[in-house]
Amino acid sequence: MNLKIIKYDKTYSIKYNSQKTILENLIDNNIKISAPCNGHGTCGKCKIHLIDGKVNTKVKNNNNDYLACQTYAEDDCTISLSKVESQSFSVLKDFKVNQVDIDPEIKKVSLKIDRNSLGNKSLTESVNIKLNTNYKFTLKALRKLSTLINESSVKQADCSFYKDSQIHMVCSEDQVIDIFNNKEDSNTYGIAVDIGTTTIVMSLVDIASGREINYTSLLNSQRQFGADVVSRIQYSMENSLEEISRCVKDDIIEGVEKLIDESNIKRQSIYELSISANNVMQHLLMGLFCDSIALYPFNTVTNDIVEMEFNELFKSRMLNCKVSVLPSISAYVGADIVSGLTACDFGKTEDICMLVDIGTNGEMALGNKERILCTSTAAGPAFEGANIENGVGSIGGAISSVKIDKNNIYYDTIGNKPALGICGSGIVDITAELFKNKIIDKTGKFDDNKLKNSFINITGDKEDEVDIVFTQKDIREIQMAKSAIRSGIEILIKKFNCSYDEIKKVYIAGGFGSKINLKNAAAIGLVPENILSKVELVGNSSLSGAVQYMLNKNTKRDMQHIIDIAENIDISMDDEFNRQFIDNMSF
Repeated sequence: MNLKIIKYDKTYSIKYNSQKTILENLIDNNIKISAPCNGHGTCGKCKIHLIDGKVNTKVKNNNNDYLACQTYAEDDCTISLSKVESQSFSVLKDFKVNQVDIDPEIKKVSLKIDRNSLGNKSLTESVNIKLNTNYKFTLKALRKLSTLINESSVKQADCSFYKDSQIHMVCSEDQVIDIFNNKEDSNTYGIAVDIGTTTIVMSLVDIASGREINYTSLLNSQRQFGADVVSRIQYSMENSLEEISRCVKDDIIEGVEKLIDESNIKRQSIYELSISANNVMQHLLMGLFCDSIALYPFNTVTNDIVEMEFNELFKSRMLNCKVSVLPSISAYVGADIVSGLTACDFGKTEDICMLVDIGTNGEMALGNKERILCTSTAAGPAFEGANIENGVGSIGGAISSVKIDKNNIYYDTIGNKPALGICGSGIVDITAELFKNKIIDKTGKFDDNKLKNSFINITGDKEDEVDIVFTQKDIREIQMAKSAIRSGIEILIKKFNCSYDEIKKVYIAGGFGSKINLKNAAAIGLVPENILSKVELVGNSSLSGAVQYMLNKNTKRDMQHIIDIAENIDISMDDEFNRQFIDNMSF
């Protein structure tokens, strides 16, 4: 059997395996589609529309719309995917990098060598005497260096230095790794990578100057295996670790290629990748079995920095550079938080500060250079659009802000496109507006009388026949997510034995956290109202730390200091957290 797939402006044709669902066939053929519930049929996100053919489904259809995870093709079929799957998305580009001294591990060193003054010394010895160093040389560097004093290289070598006296060396710590006769060719670039559960963001940086050259972002293809890290661990256990690992590697390679092409740089000029992510994302990237992270007492394989060559990790020779996977604190307080704490100078300040990353894992930290407490709360992916009836990521057409005035509802969408769904900031606004207008009560229950006014119905994209609703179940999902984050904040403050007044700054990180209306977030109890004046939006702090890691070699030491003074609070067994969670469910 054949399956034809129309994905907005692209058409695919694949051989269909009748023993598998349509979703499984799409995954097997690398056709990306969201499946936040990992194919269990509970999230309703993997919708397909049957254009032609016959299918068998476990779930009743609606106007030839089916869930791909619950549907089998019984004949040659043509299907289309939702427009949501085809929209470009808006991702947070802004990030804060401290004003640090540019002192990278990768450096350029230029010098002149006079062949006639070598005497009986070797070239490497002469270089070290001239620079007062003790550099070792890679074989690649030695081969290029040999052309400087050997005339035969003019005819035989791809690049001969015989007629030059000026050379430009690329050095890493105590080693010369490459040599050029053209200063421009010796430019040194690095790529910082933040692997989020939903999105991957990458920044191309000139290591010598610290200047960002370009950035790119893309959806994490692992979303087809589930919206949260537990779903992805489960997939790696029950299906294929290699498959889910390959997904994110391919995403990063795609991003690297895009950065190189758009920036018009040579790939051999990229000398380092630094990767920041939560611990599960990093384990899956490296192909490490991670069942133990999902089971008490939540053991990781490693929390340390892992350094390797690009080819060793990606099984690709597109780059010849070092890859650094940054360190974590615990199973659920990962390198993304270590990077964020580093970017916000937690390891150097005497002031008590808080960092909150409002996302699926709800990671947060409180402290200063003497002591840091950190935790993660299973907030779930509701604020990223998953588990919400018409929730979507930050794509074009996502409802991003909402205002209710009497019987009217006003909203904005990303890119001013026709509405396709509701993203995180819009979800917070809708919830707050429903509560402020007494359409829901403190318990989150809808007022049945006011529902008749259709405050929760929005007519969306006519072409895609989208009707957007916000349901009672959606409210419950938001209550659980916001309660988890608020309770985590309160637990940290209590265990640190400080008051809200003693907290100098509250850094809110992440794409969603940097776009929300903070007053509405306080109105629904997501964050305490008395910290709003102290809030600083720091953007993608995980990416910030990854950039900083490449720009200053002492950042590795700074990260280790943060890890040494950090104490992880495990709230999974904390009775006080459970009590706070119940109390904070109300608005």
